Amino acid sequence: MSVSRRTFLQIAGTVGVTAASKPALAGSSQEFVGFPDSYGVLHDTTLCVGCRRCERACNEVNDLPAPATAFDDESVFTQKRRTSAESYTVVNRYH
Repeated sequence: MSVSRRTFLQIAGTVGVTAASKPALAGSSQEFVGFPDSYGVLHDTTLCVGCRRCERACNEVNDLPAPATAFDDESVFTQKRRTSAESYTVVNRYH
């Protein structure tokens, strides 16, 4: 089946207009019903330099206890860490 350039552009335009007319839920301020009064943070991990300031900010905002290892100590990168009740945000290093 061969599709002409004109037909292809008409279909592509229709799909584009249809997709653009739907609201972007991720960009809205709607609240997720499962976790009332909760928010998410969107960040670009390709810009991460491993400074762990996001960990520090998360601890401060959520009134979490100070970690056993200071935020400026890079020895934490020797092991893979997971989030927990004491730390909601962790940075791991992958090579």
